Amino acid sequence: MNLRMLIALLLMLTLTFSASGFQQSQAEDTPAKESDARITPDEEREARELAARFVKRWEETEDLSPLIDEFFVQDFAERLHYEPQFLFFGEIKEDEKNILESSADLQRHYVAMTNLLRLLIRLQEIYEPLLKAEEGQADLDLNHLLPPGIWAVLRSNPTMRAVMSEELGEESESQTEASGQNTDDKVNPRIIKNLEELRSMTATLEQAVTLLRAHLKTLPRTLSKSEAIVNRQNDTQSSGSENEDPLMPRAHLLYEDLYGYPKGTRVICINIMPFHIDLVRINDRLKVLSLYIQTD
Repeated sequence: MNLRMLIALLLMLTLTFSASGFQQSQAEDTPAKESDARITPDEEREARELAARFVKRWEETEDLSPLIDEFFVQDFAERLHYEPQFLFFGEIKEDEKNILESSADLQRHYVAMTNLLRLLIRLQEIYEPLLKAEEGQADLDLNHLLPPGIWAVLRSNPTMRAVMSEELGEESESQTEASGQNTDDKVNPRIIKNLEELRSMTATLEQAVTLLRAHLKTLPRTLSKSEAIVNRQNDTQSSGSENEDPLMPRAHLLYEDLYGYPKGTRVICINIMPFHIDLVRINDRLKVLSLYIQTD
């Protein structure tokens, strides 16, 4: 198994999302009415400044949790139940009200999930230069990218193990056990059926984050893509080339409700690769409404 395949396996964790949810959000990032949704100079300036502060703070804290209070809409936790598909490492049972009504647990899971994604991406960014020189090199074991202890932690959770097994083309243990049962009796092991299962998975993600954060400190420091994007924005602005603008500040009107905000709400979007951020104006200030990994 070569390094490129190993990176693909590593990043499979960043692709196990609800495809319909993310594609929908991508499609919405087009103005409903160009004249109503064109970004203003003041909005663009404020969005760029927010992006710079956000990236700086995320690099400093290595944790999204304090950034929720600093940058997100005040009732973000309560709004998470509107979009359960964005909690995409598992699939929350649609009619499980105890999960959807527990705002604190949803936010804790969202933070753990996003922290793990960011750290996995940082790991990929560190090893990325090796991909260019891959040809002719000996194969590297997966343990050189992600310590076996972290894989063990992730696989210790039944839901996470099912997600990983499916993405790696394996048959999960729960699927094997259910193979002799009637189809109607089978339980999708990726479904989070109750609050206890959500909390268990969140604790697993948090433990993996702690281990991966410590592992990254042992590796060479490289500039992250998000840092590079923010650092380049002044050059882009001075050159006047929109095609070379990595942040791409833009405005659009929601085609349908999002996080409880109604259709027609004005949203400012920016890219902090590989994440997409939606901003809304609250009391004359832009606040983060949503942050998620981009599909493209």
